[in-house]
Amino acid sequence: MNIYQLLQYLGLSSGQKPEIGYKDLIFGDYATEEAKKRFPDESSVGGNQDAFRHLVWQANLQREMPYFAKLIGDIHESRIPFIGREPIQGKSETEMDLYNNALGRKIADQATSYDDVYRIADEYIKNKKVKTVPIDIVRKEEVNY
Repeated sequence: MNIYQLLQYLGLSSGQKPEIGYKDLIFGDYATEEAKKRFPDESSVGGNQDAFRHLVWQANLQREMPYFAKLIGDIHESRIPFIGREPIQGKSETEMDLYNNALGRKIADQATSYDDVYRIADEYIKNKKVKTVPIDIVRKEEVNY
């Protein structure tokens, strides 16, 4: 039994090897890189680049590991030192990220492929369905350890 079959047996995954490896799915580096390509002139925090990253990360995680997506997203946004964000983000950024994470998990219900996730995420941003926060508010609320 391989890891994919084990996850399927436990009801934690589709059982198929995802196009994106599990490490990439969990940490979302691929989503960060794609967001930078699509929104190169924007800050990585607070704007459309940030929103796109969360939409894609959570949508693909939800598609591949539906029982872990919300948990992993919530832990990522937690205020737990060394587990959550560093520096600790402010209330506005946390609310933005949690909102966009939830929206990303909803995208998973509509998407039939990774390309579909990207297309739907682009539409959500174009139609201003995502939540963003001006960078000056993000910086003002940021808390250092």
